[in-house]
Amino acid sequence: EEIICTGDRPFFYTFDLITGSKEKINKIPGCGPRPKSFANTIGNENYMSILTGDTAILMNSKTKQWIANLKANSPIRGGSFSADSRTLTTCGMDGEVYIWDLRERRCIHR
Repeated sequence: EEIICTGDRPFFYTFDLITGSKEKINKIPGCGPRPKSFANTIGNENYMSILTGDTAILMNSKTKQWIANLKANSPIRGGSFSADSRTLTTCGMDGEVYIWDLRERRCIHR
């Protein structure tokens, strides 16, 4: 029902496929000037994440409100949510893979 358009800017756009409306989300808490990547859930509408530097910014995908910052030891290059939306897996520039528990908001495996 919604498309989220991102780039290397400190904002993103949402496009509602039902109403045809678009919205620019200007403020991303904790986000530097150039986010590197974006991860979103598929089939579950709870979470989205903006990946910038060594931080995955966890947000509510419906309200676009900040939930938490998940900080790794090196710049994060990519991320993906689990099918049940309980974990976020990120990969750092140093090759380190992190698995984050989204309920506890902490790293559970490296």
